[in-house]
Amino acid sequence: MKPGAIILLLALFLPGTATADSWGPWHAPEKAASERASSVDGELSILKYGLTIFRRYISPVDGPRCPMLPTCSAYAEQAIDKHGPWLGTMLTVDRLLHESDPREHRHPVPGPDRVRYRDPLANNDFWLPAKNSD
Repeated sequence: MKPGAIILLLALFLPGTATADSWGPWHAPEKAASERASSVDGELSILKYGLTIFRRYISPVDGPRCPMLPTCSAYAEQAIDKHGPWLGTMLTVDRLLHESDPREHRHPVPGPDRVRYRDPLANNDFWLPAKNSD
């Protein structure tokens, strides 16, 4: 047996020298809360920048097409602020998929340019917990 192997075995089996607790963590280290917050803030800023680009440049050219109230971009901003980037995006995609469904046009709100249909975020996220704001 090599001398290095003997030393390793002695270190493992001698009392007080090495225990399972001193070998180090057995799980992957978690990110610090500040690192998690900065990655979420980065995702939020990218999504909000995309909404700003849409409102400034695409929506004026495309015209007011969203039949719902609040508008789809306002709904997206509310969902992202309340539930974070991932779940907020999923709620926004769901809203975009059901906005043209005639069954969703139940609560008309007359406006100066046309009739819109009320569909606030609270109608679609009542079953979800609000995002913790630490």
